[in-house]
Amino acid sequence: GDFVYEMDSIGTDCTDEFLLKMFEAAVTGYDIVAGVPEAAQSMTSRLFYKFINRVSYADLHMTSETVRLASRRAINAMLNLKEKFRYRKALYLLTGYPKKNLTYRSPSRGRSGRAWHEDLDLAFDIVIGYSNIGIKLIHFLSAALFLFSLAIGGWAIYGYFFENVVEGWTAIMVFLSCVFSGLFFILGMLGEYILRILNEVKGRPYYTVSSVKVFSETANAAKAGRVGRLEREAPATEPSR
Repeated sequence: GDFVYEMDSIGTDCTDEFLLKMFEAAVTGYDIVAGVPEAAQSMTSRLFYKFINRVSYADLHMTSETVRLASRRAINAMLNLKEKFRYRKALYLLTGYPKKNLTYRSPSRGRSGRAWHEDLDLAFDIVIGYSNIGIKLIHFLSAALFLFSLAIGGWAIYGYFFENVVEGWTAIMVFLSCVFSGLFFILGMLGEYILRILNEVKGRPYYTVSSVKVFSETANAAKAGRVGRLEREAPATEPSR
């Protein structure tokens, strides 16, 4: 199919007229058209999407959707992504093709029909899969603890010179400070390498080709050159009597 409708639930309550409206929008140049229930988001949903849109590195701008219409090239681009966590809403946005959201009145307020713990698991997977907040927390904690360990080492040296401390205490504290500083520094570096490996494994494309066009000037010049060669190669003929 050149266009495919996808519904998150068999209980999707949009009308046939709205599905036709989605198709009319798609043929005007939108590869992805999503149906968003009017006033469907609860407080938790709004907070979640606001959070994921802020921390996501891909600038996805996701929202609640119950039905979407995708073109064939958008579907093929989405299927070519190597993501194992197939959250299609985000994967379609990663393809880069133009998208449009259409709202409709929903008596069920767009409820997903999933249990709360299933929504919680899905939200956790989305945050981990489409944001770098985990590695950023590791970097922040590693840097904070690294600086704290250095401060402890400085405090131990200060106590050795200006306070009366037990013999051997300064050496132990300086040693522990150096060890933990190195460990937290190594942890931050390992986190950065793991993030780079994760990005390589996902293999997300740098860009998506929307269309290929040939410049008319080049085409006309090539055509004119070919016609000129044919005229030069054609043998001369005698005029008819």
